[in-house]
Amino acid sequence: MRSMGLVLSAIALTALACGQPRTTLQQTQTAESATVAPATADTPAPGAPAAYTVTPPMSPIPPLPAVRTPIPGAAEDGLFADGVSHLEHVDTAGWKTYSNSKYGFEFQYPADWELRELDNSGHVGLHGEPSYPLYRVEVRNPPAEQGQKVPGQNCTAAVNDCPGPPPGFTGFIIAIWGWGECNISGDLIVSDTVALSGRQGARCVVEYPNDKSRTVAIYVSLPGGTYLGAELDKGNSVTPAQQAALETILSTFTFMVGVAPTPR
Repeated sequence: MRSMGLVLSAIALTALACGQPRTTLQQTQTAESATVAPATADTPAPGAPAAYTVTPPMSPIPPLPAVRTPIPGAAEDGLFADGVSHLEHVDTAGWKTYSNSKYGFEFQYPADWELRELDNSGHVGLHGEPSYPLYRVEVRNPPAEQGQKVPGQNCTAAVNDCPGPPPGFTGFIIAIWGWGECNISGDLIVSDTVALSGRQGARCVVEYPNDKSRTVAIYVSLPGGTYLGAELDKGNSVTPAQQAALETILSTFTFMVGVAPTPR
């Protein structure tokens, strides 16, 4: 078992814009032969709390906020810079492998995790601009492990949508963007440069002030002026075992040898 301390050469992470509904597309295990179904919104059962959802923007947006610096003294050890470190990789026997030959990457994830994809590469924005992210794939832990953010109970009532991942939520996302800066709203904890599967990238760690949940993201330049963003999301009550599984997914991310990403 390998140490799960913050090994920057193995980090694989992405960025979301917060506070919008996420779309669900037909699940597939390989993007090369996937048939993507029309986007549909996550619909909870009558009376059930809304699921944690975020829709990536459909047109370019600038980094949000444009200028900010990490909070002094807020960063600790570990992948999420919150003091949780030295977790051991979990056994990946029986895990699925996601491969994307168009953009040249792959990773493994637990068989009981949900996989979602979104392909905007054939769409344009209101003024003819590319629809970002051009492509997006997410895996998230089973719903039975996830909680809900309830304003006034486990997040700040003054924040209308209580942004950020809910309690117990863990998610890993890869997306293709038109920018390589951290555009995730929240308190910036870390901003530095690290390696993602052997390629130099810009890293940020963001904390959501309502409940101290966190997101880690890295952006790596691709041919054609695009960027691969890799993101890990963690709610505020994630167990060490849950985080170990999430960090193991990260450790399996790799750029495929001999596969050049398709320009936009």
